[in-house]
Amino acid sequence: MHQLKGLILLSLILLLTSCEIINPKEDLPGYIRVQNPQVLVDSTAGFYSSLGIKDVWAYQEGNLLGAFSIPGTFPYLNVEKGNFTLDGGVYESGLSSFRLPYPFWNHVNFTVTQNALDTIVVEPVFTYLNQDYLTVAFEENFEDFTTQFNPILTLDTANFFRTSSKAFQGNYSGVAHFAPGADKMEIVSDQLPYIHRNVDAWCEVTYNTDVPFAVGIYWLDGAPSTASEVTFSPTNGEWKTVYVHMTTLIRNTPDNASTQKGIWIKALPESATGSLYLDNIRLIHFK
Repeated sequence: MHQLKGLILLSLILLLTSCEIINPKEDLPGYIRVQNPQVLVDSTAGFYSSLGIKDVWAYQEGNLLGAFSIPGTFPYLNVEKGNFTLDGGVYESGLSSFRLPYPFWNHVNFTVTQNALDTIVVEPVFTYLNQDYLTVAFEENFEDFTTQFNPILTLDTANFFRTSSKAFQGNYSGVAHFAPGADKMEIVSDQLPYIHRNVDAWCEVTYNTDVPFAVGIYWLDGAPSTASEVTFSPTNGEWKTVYVHMTTLIRNTPDNASTQKGIWIKALPESATGSLYLDNIRLIHFK
């Protein structure tokens, strides 16, 4: 009888143990909601923009949780481990299939102390890296009396000039109006620095356009030439910011100290009418 009772007790213990193995205790997640991200575009003027920030890359204790669309909410486990990092993500050269953290923005770090199933709301503000790490090779916001772009076409060209009729930041932008007999435009930045082909370089362009246009590299090494371009579509009256990865374009140019490189912009109007507005154009690369 004692042996029978012992066998029954042992069976119950094994049964309970097996239940815990089959249905182990599950950790309950916490949640983080990311909304209204901004980047400090101009620290002097205190100007912020949300254009061009497409997603956030989230890390917990240095481990990647994933890339998440914004606004959006994502879960995380190990609620007791609450050190997080967010990187601002962009579409590389405007292509939604190529997403990556923008390399010139600082991380946003924060610590979360909350219970499982709670949701915390984060509104990140991204800032640019210190000037010790990056070089702004060219910058044009059209606030000076003349533009820093020069035309490279002379026949049937639309005049590119600064205007106060529509601006993204400040009081002025650059514009070209297209009409019959003036339906072409090619301009190049007047600053042509040397940029090594192994340096990670990007061009930031904010635009509002009725016509397609392209951004590429203009280079001067004896005779002027242009490298392959990246094209962008009309915006239906909205301002947009695009981050053009210039490194591949730069690698299509000669690489020697005498080769100067600048931003080349070409309008591609599908009809003879329309306008192209440009603002906040910068060519940035790592030192």
